[in-house]
Amino acid sequence: MVSRIQYLPYIILVIILVVWVLPSIQQRMEGFRVEPEPELIHTDPTSPIKVFIYADTLKPTARALLKSLKRHKYSYEVLGMGQPWEGWTGRTKAYLAALKGYKASEGPDAVALFVDGYDVICIQDSDIFYAKYENKAREMPVIFGAERGCNEAMCNREILGWYDYHGVYGGKAILDLQMNTWGERSQHLWSRKSIFTNNGTILGTVETLEFLFEEILKTRIPDDQLAAGEVIIQNFDTFDIDIEEQFFRNKFRELDKLPDEGAVSGPGFLHFHAMKTDEQQAEVLRRYHTYN
Repeated sequence: MVSRIQYLPYIILVIILVVWVLPSIQQRMEGFRVEPEPELIHTDPTSPIKVFIYADTLKPTARALLKSLKRHKYSYEVLGMGQPWEGWTGRTKAYLAALKGYKASEGPDAVALFVDGYDVICIQDSDIFYAKYENKAREMPVIFGAERGCNEAMCNREILGWYDYHGVYGGKAILDLQMNTWGERSQHLWSRKSIFTNNGTILGTVETLEFLFEEILKTRIPDDQLAAGEVIIQNFDTFDIDIEEQFFRNKFRELDKLPDEGAVSGPGFLHFHAMKTDEQQAEVLRRYHTYN
C-alpha cells in the first residue's frame, strides 16, 4: 500500500497553481486584462516634446496619465518615485535637476512640459500639440495654464498686471469688473474668464524653464505657485498665460466634457485640479473614461 505522504508534494503543487493561476483566469473570463507596470521613462522617437511628471507613488490616476501620454505619442519621465515628499520646493528642485539633464542631451531650445501627476489627462497627439506651440498667439517661450480662481495663499493677484503689459482683455481694470471676491480681505477671487496662472501645467523651452525654476527657488517661498507669481510679475515679457486654452484647460467645478475637448483647436491636456481625496480621485478616473 502506497503511503499518502508520497502524494503530499503533488497536493502542494496543485494548491499553489490554484492560488496563483485561478485569479488570473477569473479576471480574463470576466473581461479584465492584467496590464504590466507602466514604464517610468518612455521615449517616443517621433515626439518633439518631453513630459515630466512628479509622482512618489503610482496612483490609478497617474497610471491613466502615463497610458494617455503613450497613446498620444509623447516621451515622458516620472520623477520622485519612492522618494519622501519634501513639499513644493522639493518638487521644484526635482524638476530643475531633470531639466538640466534634458538640456545636456537635447539642448536649450528643446521643448519640455511639466504637469501634475495625479489629476491630469492627455487628450491630443504630440505633433498637433507641438504645431500649436510653434504657432502660438504670443512670442513668450513659457506658457502657464490658466484658471479662474485665485486664493492669495497660493496666488499672487498682482499677476493681473500681465494684462496691462500685453494689452489683453482691456487690461486689469476691465477684468476687475467681472471678478467676484470674498473673504475678510477679499483674498479670494473668482473670474468669469480663465486668467490666473496654475503651476499644474507649464510648457516651454528648456532654457527659459530652467530660469523659471531657479528663480522660484530663489524666492524661498514654500508654495511654488505663489513663488512663480513673484517671478512672473518681474518678467511679464517672458511668461505667457494660456488664456485661449489652446494647450491646457483647468477644470474646476465644471467637470463635464466640453465640445472642443478632443478637437484640434481644443486643449491638449485637462487638469482636474483640487481633486485630491480618494473619492475625488475616483471621480477623476470616471471622467477620464469619457475621453478614452
